[in-house]
Amino acid sequence: MGFSDSDGGSTASSPRLKSSDATKKKSNPKNSKSEAAEKQEKGAIAAFNAQKQAAEARAAEGGGDAAITVQLLKPSEHLVRTCWSSFLKHVKIHPGWKAKRRVATDVEKLAHQMGHRRGKVYFVDVIYKPPPQPKKKRAAVKEKKEKKKTEKMSASSKQKKAEDGANASTAIDLHEDADDDDAESPKKKAKTIQRERFEIHEEEDGCSRAWL
Repeated sequence: MGFSDSDGGSTASSPRLKSSDATKKKSNPKNSKSEAAEKQEKGAIAAFNAQKQAAEARAAEGGGDAAITVQLLKPSEHLVRTCWSSFLKHVKIHPGWKAKRRVATDVEKLAHQMGHRRGKVYFVDVIYKPPPQPKKKRAAVKEKKEKKKTEKMSASSKQKKAEDGANASTAIDLHEDADDDDAESPKKKAKTIQRERFEIHEEEDGCSRAWL
């Protein structure tokens, strides 16, 4: 009986110890978030949701599978450790998305008015990797790109032909003008010779009259 009572006493005290430990964990300042930190975290999540829609739409329109990187947060929008963990979980629940952070240098901290912070502050990037496309869709996208490329080349070729035609027309006009000048030259020469002969004849007549 005594053994049973002591065992029962020890069993009854266990839940109290556990609840005490849980209370300590809850009151641990390392796991708590200030009002300002929570506000910063909500702002980061809202910014991510907006960029997510834009990046996914851009990837769908382009049809490629290249990763898209967006700088989401500046050092001045720094997330504390607990908020970063929560934000990272939110990002990861969306397929194809992940988040990374990079420590800002002293120069970058000054540029973002964070020079007073002795600790580390971060840039936060979010990266989207589009899911692999089905073969049919990839083929359609490739065909669309090739068509655009062909149309562009065709338009460029037509423009070049038009320019060449205009240059050729100008050259022909110049050549015709030169031919006209050449054609007129013999006429001018004939008139000049005729005028010279007339003047000589008049001079001879004058001389004859003088002798008379």
